[in-house]
Amino acid sequence: MPARVSQALTRLQGLFRQAAEASEAYSASRDLLVDRAAETRRLSTALADARSALARSRDEAGRLARRQYQGRTELSPYLGLLLARDPRSALEQGRLLARAADSSRATITRLERRARRAGALAAASRRAFDEQRALAERQREQRDTLRDRLDEVEEVLASLSPEELTTLGRPAAAPVPAVPVPP
Repeated sequence: MPARVSQALTRLQGLFRQAAEASEAYSASRDLLVDRAAETRRLSTALADARSALARSRDEAGRLARRQYQGRTELSPYLGLLLARDPRSALEQGRLLARAADSSRATITRLERRARRAGALAAASRRAFDEQRALAERQREQRDTLRDRLDEVEEVLASLSPEELTTLGRPAAAPVPAVPVPP
């Protein structure tokens, strides 16, 4: 086998090995990208739900604030107890006021919890999206590397004469592996 054909064969084998590695990396990135896209969708849905719940809690807190502003509030339960004529009604009113205060605290607690959850989901969603974008970029780079290696294979083959190509195609030459080409 002539030295030029031997060198071309060695070069082709190296290029095909590099192309196969790039193809494997591309496939692995594709799988990771599919997983990350699914995670991003899941987090986006959860974030939308959390933001809706947060909006409901804010509305509820706004109603509570309006009631207090309009004077329909239980800010002075002790005054009501002191001024009541009937001790039973005073105790019942005290229980009602305590329930109302508990409800107000629960509203504020829900609002705070939902705000924290929405914030955490927003941060997780941003991270997942950033990872997805980085994976897509890495996948593009791997695809470009693979295409570059295959272009180099074409150049090496194009540089050979028909006689050298015939020599290269003989069974004595090492087999050249097939490399899948990404879209």
